[in-house]
Amino acid sequence: MKKSRFYVFAAIALLLIAVACRSNRGLIERPLIESANTTSLSFDKVELTDSSTVLYGVIHYEPGYWVRLASSSEIRVDSTSYPMVSIEGIAADEQITIPDSGVVRFTMTFPAIPKDVKSIDFAETTDGGWQIWGIDLTGKADHNVNQKSVPAAAKRQREMPDPDFAYGDTTVINVHILGYRPEMGNKLTWCANTLHGQIGFDNPVKLDEAGNAVVKLDLSAPSYFMPVNIGDRVQVGGGFYVAPGENLNGYIDTHISGIWNMETRDEIERGMPEDFCLAFSDGVYPQFNSRVETMPIYSGEFGNYRMNGDEYTAYILDMYKSFGDSIAANPELTEIDRRVNKARLMAELINVASIPMGILSRNYYATNRDARWGSPIPADSMNCVLSPENLKEIAAVVDFNDKDLLLFNDFDRVNAGVWEEAGIDAGIVKMVNDYMSAYAKAENGKLKTPVDASLKLDKALVADLEAHNAAIKAQLEALGADRVTPTPDVAPDKVFDTIIAPHKGKVVMVDLWNTWCGPCRAAIAENEPEKSGELSSDDIVWIYIANQTSPEGTYLRMINDIKGIHYQVDAETWKAICKLFDVDGIPFYILVDRNGKAEGRPDIRDHTLYKKTLLDAITR
Repeated sequence: MKKSRFYVFAAIALLLIAVACRSNRGLIERPLIESANTTSLSFDKVELTDSSTVLYGVIHYEPGYWVRLASSSEIRVDSTSYPMVSIEGIAADEQITIPDSGVVRFTMTFPAIPKDVKSIDFAETTDGGWQIWGIDLTGKADHNVNQKSVPAAAKRQREMPDPDFAYGDTTVINVHILGYRPEMGNKLTWCANTLHGQIGFDNPVKLDEAGNAVVKLDLSAPSYFMPVNIGDRVQVGGGFYVAPGENLNGYIDTHISGIWNMETRDEIERGMPEDFCLAFSDGVYPQFNSRVETMPIYSGEFGNYRMNGDEYTAYILDMYKSFGDSIAANPELTEIDRRVNKARLMAELINVASIPMGILSRNYYATNRDARWGSPIPADSMNCVLSPENLKEIAAVVDFNDKDLLLFNDFDRVNAGVWEEAGIDAGIVKMVNDYMSAYAKAENGKLKTPVDASLKLDKALVADLEAHNAAIKAQLEALGADRVTPTPDVAPDKVFDTIIAPHKGKVVMVDLWNTWCGPCRAAIAENEPEKSGELSSDDIVWIYIANQTSPEGTYLRMINDIKGIHYQVDAETWKAICKLFDVDGIPFYILVDRNGKAEGRPDIRDHTLYKKTLLDAITR
């Protein structure tokens, strides 16, 4: 009997020890954060006692700007909420001006949480408030916190087939968001780099309650699929290659948003953590190591703008050899990694050899800090022209018919004529050039069919072009062009005043944009719902001005869903409007008050300020 009691007491003691070991009580410093919709707010310590939970907050923001933290802030454990009890260091619900250091520290106190809780979420309950998910309380969580559910088949590096052209079946991407929370939002913004350009920014898909969505693409060659945002504020990254006609599963990890949050919090640049992968897929193309350093083409430090053709040729060939040797010697790369990165490097060489002046102009602006980006470069400052001999020397190390080049789009807009004039067969680069030129015509329903046989396009590309041309032609016939208001028949520098004149007495919002501008499309998608929401008013006139670089077919399809008055002006008129308001890029907004006074407002690219500015304008 005594012996039995001993075992009972021993069992109880072990249980108490186990419970104690699982307790979260104590101080957790620099906790791992699973995901977040902000990099401005983070927590570098969490203190847990039997009476309270204290979060040590840190805000990083631009000095002189202000932020506000809601008194309705709370922490969450599953479905249970714990409202904030007190805050010290700053005042809740009041504007907090950021000091010169760019850093504000404070503490927030909440009620005690159960001892066995392993992570908590933080949320401002105000609309669009800061949210941070999965604040680790164990000190043991790692960067693969979300990846346990990824099937082994999606993680395993498979054999890679030769990339090729194809046309026919629709590509179906079944997207799964790892670490998804419904509070993140129910839409996925995505894009894809395709043979005919980047698509998708203006076509978000709906996520279900588990964070799943389906994206369908009609492709004629391998493309790179990239997630951009979940909801409006949770940024994600990475991506994977997809093949025409395949049906695959793709897994996107939201933890990258937590990594970025912790980088700002800790004021260090972690880079990508070892063994962490942003995205996986079980498709035709395997994951490969894309973290290999590539030529710094767009850094402003590539080459010297004073180089002549011979010097530039020697420079880029030396860079090509150096990076090629690095790829070959890297012991961490698999054979597939080496194959893909060699093709990437070759695509970069073709690119920098094809447009030397465009590449070196970046070095000019980086070196001459006083020169405004895009301003004319003096003729005697830069004149790098590659001779036919230079190009032949470069072509000797390039295989223009290597289909692995199809995995990269650095060469898709490169002028193949540069190589042809030097007597060099540009192979796939030439084919892609011809395809893209024909696709631009098909995008307007104006491609002559059957496709010119002299272009020597792959038969899959021909089928794609002819089908696309027929579909666009039918759409244009259905849409018509009556949605476009004719440009006033006045001098180019008088067009703007003539456009806004009929609307005096109302507030006019003029949006300069183009269909090919990703930020323009994203801003329009964000602003459009406001027209039937907070900005629903007969006192606001919406005017959209694009130029003729927007393909007619794409333009007509897009404006069909954009409420407002639409103008598509010629190059001279566009230039006059840009000069009038010192336009620094698009999207660009011009606000016209009730008296007809027009002012360029690049600052209202900020959506919140955009809304506030219009609401203020109509109340005057």
